[in-house]
Amino acid sequence: MRSSAVALTLAALSLAGCAATSPRLRFVSSYATQASWSLVVDDRARAAEIWIDGRPRTDGCNRVRTQIRCELRGLWPGGHTVELRTAGALLRRSVLIGRPWPQKLALVRVRNEDEAEAAAKAGSDGIIVAGGDWKLIVDAAHKAGVRALVVGDAAAIEWAGADGVLDGAIPKALQDRFPEARAITTPPEARDADEAQRLLESGSAVVSATAFDLLRERKRRKGQVPPVVQTY
Repeated sequence: MRSSAVALTLAALSLAGCAATSPRLRFVSSYATQASWSLVVDDRARAAEIWIDGRPRTDGCNRVRTQIRCELRGLWPGGHTVELRTAGALLRRSVLIGRPWPQKLALVRVRNEDEAEAAAKAGSDGIIVAGGDWKLIVDAAHKAGVRALVVGDAAAIEWAGADGVLDGAIPKALQDRFPEARAITTPPEARDADEAQRLLESGSAVVSATAFDLLRERKRRKGQVPPVVQTY
């Protein structure tokens, strides 16, 4: 009898754990502009708290049934995060504010958060996620003030917060929910700094760390100010 009771207890705990990790929070839409962020989140439990940049936020957000609608204005240029917190569930997304898409993109392939930060500091316009934890790398890129692109998988625009997809299409339903996302053809890849300079004079390019000095000089000539790195 005792063994049966233990088995039933373990089964109940197992089911409770599954319920705690079941999806109850979902981003319905997200749209970032030069100084504002409009987002809608579905909170089925109707119990989530909203946190912006690591702090609770109540102003600018309204709840309508299961949805939370936020109009966040006056945000500084750079990376921002939103978190929806409820018992047993967390939904997090980062976004880049006040960074319009340049006509000529200098992109760097990265495999982790440190490489994303280094590429941003050097003056890249964006990074290409080439491995590692996509969501963490996207968050690191946004925090450092640059765009984050993935290859082929447009679904990462929703679940990882990616800014766009290379060599893939964005389904209309997804584009309508995340209208700032871009579908881009992978630019030519530079083999060295000299080729990177030639390619960037006429268009976009994928460059490596060997061209970081070129990117720093390019940033200086454009009068860019290094992004303010925020601590979330």
